[in-house]
Amino acid sequence: MMFRSLTLVSLVAASVSLAQAQAPAYRVIDFCELHPGQGGNAAAAYREYAEQLKKAGWDRDRLVLRSQSGPQTMAVVRYYRSHADMSLGTGYPAKLQNNAATMNLILARLNATCARMHREIDLVIPELFSGSVGDPPRYYQRAKVTVKPEKIDEFRTALLSDIGPAIKKSGAKRYVAAQAEFGVARSVFSIAYSIESLASLDKESAIATAMGKDGYQRYLAKVRPLITEAVYDLWEYMPDLSYIAPK
Repeated sequence: MMFRSLTLVSLVAASVSLAQAQAPAYRVIDFCELHPGQGGNAAAAYREYAEQLKKAGWDRDRLVLRSQSGPQTMAVVRYYRSHADMSLGTGYPAKLQNNAATMNLILARLNATCARMHREIDLVIPELFSGSVGDPPRYYQRAKVTVKPEKIDEFRTALLSDIGPAIKKSGAKRYVAAQAEFGVARSVFSIAYSIESLASLDKESAIATAMGKDGYQRYLAKVRPLITEAVYDLWEYMPDLSYIAPK
């Protein structure tokens, strides 16, 4: 059923700490699909990398999430205000130069645990962003939706007119919707929102409840002709592997 379980990644870690009223412009997510049996080694590398950021007094958040569905995957999520604000594969900023050698060794160990690595850069839809990046919930649900290319504008309109109000009414403390810019087709959208606990999944979808039975059916009838695929997943925020910059 459409939006039975919505999530984030793409997902949630950030390069800047932003208040609810000020949405970031971009989200970068680095996915690491793990080799079998490498979960412990990957976790140790993420933890040590976060320790290096803390030692350097780094001023950007870096959130690490672990998949609770699909292939065993870790995701690092960061948010940015602009493309110019990003530092992706262009060397370490001055504040991290003294730690660069150690951090490179940690990254080499981390990369060895990954069977497949993939980066996505998304455009955040500002009207559908809520919560502080640096204060993530424990769990996120996400829907990754592939839209027919000629229906992108219609789907985006439906997000703003139907999903946005429903998520707000549902009481979700954190939510984000984004459209892919690089890494996957630009007809791919992700819609994610927080859940208090896994027990929430035993109940009716918060989106369906917020819309009401008839409203939800009308929404499904509207969006089903617009999409070719919808994949749902669940992610857990790993606080001990993440880095939240001092505020």
